[in-house]
Amino acid sequence: MRHQGPLCPSFSADARPTIRSLHEPLDTKKNPYGAKLYAIFGADIGHWDVVATREVTSEAYELVEHGLLDEDEFRDFTFTNAARMWGSMNPNFFKGTVVESEAAKVLAVETKRTAAKDASSTRLSDISS
Repeated sequence: MRHQGPLCPSFSADARPTIRSLHEPLDTKKNPYGAKLYAIFGADIGHWDVVATREVTSEAYELVEHGLLDEDEFRDFTFTNAARMWGSMNPNFFKGTVVESEAAKVLAVETKRTAAKDASSTRLSDISS
């Protein structure tokens, strides 16, 4: 999981929680200062105890079926957060893949968000100078 917020510019951790407990770090109501953690779906599809690889994502979708995540949060968990992470490090990471156009949309939104944050920070520093 990755976090960006007022307490630290970037935080990453690897955890293997059960599907049922995964929603807890994503709950901004429970996290200190309402921090949002950007979890990334990383299934062990090739792990020895995964009998049917097709069931991994359908099991993850149980988070939505049980009301623990909504559709947008599930999309963030399974795609958007990964697209942001990989695309921020290498804007061409998804070039030539089947998700290239969707990843480009995510990165365009992220670029606008970053530009707005930079402009806001500039205005605040102008005031404090």
